[in-house]
Amino acid sequence: MEKLIARFGFLKARWPERLICFVLLLLFVALLVPMVGIGMYAFPRSDDLTYGAAAHQAWLETGSLSAVLSAAVGEASRTYMEWQGTFPAVVLMALQPGVFGDAWYAVGPVVLLSALTLSTLFFCRAFFHRFLGASRTRARIVALTWLLADTQLLPAAWEGFYWYNGAIYYTFFFALSLCLFALALLAILEDRAGRRRVYAALACLMGALVGGGNYPTALLSALVLVLMAALLAIGKNRRWRALLPALVSLFAVFALSVAAPGNATRAASYEGAGALASVVKALYFAAGSFGEWLTFPVLALLVFLCPLLWSMAKQARFSFRYPLLVAVISFGFFAAQACPTYYAMNSYGPTRFHDIVYYSYIFLLILNLYYGMGWAMRKYALRLPEGKKPGYPWALAAFVFVAIVVVGSYRPAGIEFTSVSAARSLLSGEAAQLGRETQARLALLNDASQMEVELEAYTVCPEVLLGEHDEGADAGMFPEYLEAYYGKDSVVIR
Repeated sequence: MEKLIARFGFLKARWPERLICFVLLLLFVALLVPMVGIGMYAFPRSDDLTYGAAAHQAWLETGSLSAVLSAAVGEASRTYMEWQGTFPAVVLMALQPGVFGDAWYAVGPVVLLSALTLSTLFFCRAFFHRFLGASRTRARIVALTWLLADTQLLPAAWEGFYWYNGAIYYTFFFALSLCLFALALLAILEDRAGRRRVYAALACLMGALVGGGNYPTALLSALVLVLMAALLAIGKNRRWRALLPALVSLFAVFALSVAAPGNATRAASYEGAGALASVVKALYFAAGSFGEWLTFPVLALLVFLCPLLWSMAKQARFSFRYPLLVAVISFGFFAAQACPTYYAMNSYGPTRFHDIVYYSYIFLLILNLYYGMGWAMRKYALRLPEGKKPGYPWALAAFVFVAIVVVGSYRPAGIEFTSVSAARSLLSGEAAQLGRETQARLALLNDASQMEVELEAYTVCPEVLLGEHDEGADAGMFPEYLEAYYGKDSVVIR
């Protein structure tokens, strides 16, 4: 019996953190349930229909996966010449799940939520556990807290998770960038040469994918990798060479993307800002977003992390000598993401772009809080009271959990959690009504005997699923798109 108890003795010191991690996991999974549930009522619209039309037709005619993939590559090639250069992203955009049947479109939100969740956990394990030396449990707590903010407080969840075309272009490629950063860190930190080469090769592949995705993510990824390589080179650490394959592949594919003839055609449709003006406007956008997104729920999550980050910083091997420099670089990276949108369109971009900026915003807040604590405790010799162990004061943890529940029960300053909105639409019957109306439409659109179709306008529009539009749920349901996608002579929405 004593041996059995001894085997689990490691829990004595860490059981509060393990319990908190478990509770956070349960909370996160519980909040995902209504988000996945509302996703079952999503349907293709707007660019889903245009980019996916060729692949959809290929599936109807052949039922062959190879034919569908060939059609998707053909769509990327056409788009490269006529509209935009992000060819790896366009292949994925053309492969929206609905091309295999309208019911498959609901797979999209599951894929996107899974990609964001797994990439965040992977990155936090590489960064906080392998690089900073925190325990795996603590790395998971940070990851789950970050994910709670990302999923529940997103500027536009309907574009971040439920509209496949926009979400795959932004949220999914942001998830790939987190994998790229994690693999780059592992390629540097791994002592075994064989594994180091594997991580470097995977980072090379991930760099190629990210380089062919949306420009804000590609730019941010390039900046991060260059900074990592520069810091290693300055410190005379020869492992900076492990980052070269990823950097080369990222810049090579990014250059191919930028050089696309279609970009010139697209640029002619907009009046972009100059390079200097883009930087200035991006900084202004970042400053405004910083204040707008620093809401009470975000502050509550940061307060919740404070004891953990304090303990992590105390045990870290770093000197934490440059908090101002870290803050400036963080803000610069945060703002840099907006430069491509101002340069191309002279605007702060669509709300789906704001989603990926928000993801990075939460992480940079956590990073600067951690670094600031490390600096303060070393400069001013701050210590916990004698006899106190580093960890989570239960009173603080209980307060924060209660605060989160209270915040979730009403809408302070227009804030509503994604899961609360989704649950409201599900419980009120609004989502089910949308489903019935969608099925009635699809029955007509998929009826090969009817070439001229009249559709009834949607009467409901769940906000978390479709956003706020004057056209309601019919936003993006252009008749000409429906005609091409479903092979109709005429489509009218009454």
